[in-house]
Amino acid sequence: LAGGWKPLVGSFSSIEDTYLMETKGGRYAANETFAVSDIYQVGHSDCHIALLEEFQAKAYAVAPIFDGDRLWGLLTAFQNTAPRNWNTDEIQLLAQIGEQLGIALKQSESLRQIEARSSELKQALKQLQQSQIELIQQEKMAALGQLIAGVAHEINNPLGAIKAAASNTQKALQEALDEFPELQQRLSTQEQTIFFQLVNRAICSQPLVVSQENRALKRQITACLQERDIQDARNIADVLMDMGICEDFDFLLPLLKGEHSQWVLHFAYNLSCTFLNNQMILRAVDRSSKIVFALKSYARVEQSEVKQLIKVTDGLETTIEIYYNQIKRNIDLIRDYQDIPAIFAYPDELIQIWTNLIHNAIQAMESGGTLTVAVRPQDNGIEVSITDSGPGIRSKYSQKSLMLFSPLNLWVRAAAWG
Repeated sequence: LAGGWKPLVGSFSSIEDTYLMETKGGRYAANETFAVSDIYQVGHSDCHIALLEEFQAKAYAVAPIFDGDRLWGLLTAFQNTAPRNWNTDEIQLLAQIGEQLGIALKQSESLRQIEARSSELKQALKQLQQSQIELIQQEKMAALGQLIAGVAHEINNPLGAIKAAASNTQKALQEALDEFPELQQRLSTQEQTIFFQLVNRAICSQPLVVSQENRALKRQITACLQERDIQDARNIADVLMDMGICEDFDFLLPLLKGEHSQWVLHFAYNLSCTFLNNQMILRAVDRSSKIVFALKSYARVEQSEVKQLIKVTDGLETTIEIYYNQIKRNIDLIRDYQDIPAIFAYPDELIQIWTNLIHNAIQAMESGGTLTVAVRPQDNGIEVSITDSGPGIRSKYSQKSLMLFSPLNLWVRAAAWG
């Protein structure tokens, strides 16, 4: 901080703007910016001018910060030494910084959701383990014992992705925020425009996943950069590929040939990473939510004597989700669900049946195969067909197997039960 100026951080505990409170954000709620070149020439009230003088401001520009569709706060730039005629590029830059801060807010909310989801996952696993102790039926005990390892693996996958993305986001966001003040100093107006075009292109790009294609594409990009006399073409090609910029990058030449090319590429990479990591976190949270729901549905112990109105496909999907880790390895899953009405049944008992059938089907296809789950209306009930491509069971045992399901008042047909 230069001599003669006092810091604003920590100097003001709370300031209430009654106008913004009454107008619910005023113009800023409509995503508008506002700039004042001289605080003494715009008709501000005495109290408003007094507050700005405490800020040591002679001119200022304001841009909104949104958390989704909600106005979260205001980003203000002050000119302290003298009045200032703000140009359009400066106001646009302030608005773009406000947008990036809005993205950071979304990521912060995502991280809070992660903590909640992680707690739910731990609680669900604890509930599942407790259910193992309480269950009497040996079949379900054995099934649960096998499920825990697979479900734990399915939980660890999104949690690992969340942890990695959150760590990368925190580092990239911190570096980006530290470097924002240097953007206007290092880059011209044209270069700033190109910079934000680069960030937007990176945010909208799709990452490459095939390593062989990556190597060939990297050689191609490196050659193109070398043809345009770009220094350190190989490393620049690496960064551009990581950002998903693999073609039509001639618009970047003014940046790549500038004296701050390495700095600006690193800055753009950090900004784009915060958005892409946020998308990864949201996908992982969604996956975790599905697993938590399936675990809660499966681990629930409610032996009700009253039938409940249920949708049969919900119980089937819960069981499929529980066994997804085993199914995805080498089994093709086909869902053939027709429109069916809700029925009155015992949901926990039905889930036990779907568990037995799907578990047996998976065991019958150790080398892989096809699992078909079909649901269709049948006379006054519903027919559920769980069919696998395994070797089947001997005919003399099949009739005894089907008799197990006679009290259910719905048709259950299973082919090739291992």
